Amino acid sequence: MPVSEAAILALRHDWGNRSVLTIHNLSDKSHRVSFSLGQVAPHGLVDLFGHGGFTIEKDGTITIEVGSYAYRWFRIRRTTEDLPL
Repeated sequence: MPVSEAAILALRHDWGNRSVLTIHNLSDKSHRVSFSLGQVAPHGLVDLFGHGGFTIEKDGTITIEVGSYAYRWFRIRRTTEDLPL
């Protein structure tokens, strides 16, 4: 998944009807990154480890702060799924 910051590794894993987004910061500095997942409904991400906030726009653009050597993992919630937020 294209991200403008070279120290950030962002991968989307799809299998069956499920998707997970993993974001890893490989740097000793915090980074704020933005990228697009396409059409993901607001509240369409479930933070799997509860590591803080993020914003997601209606167009699917996500902005997130990732601490130094930190990671964020999300479940991509589809509109037909009934998952707790």
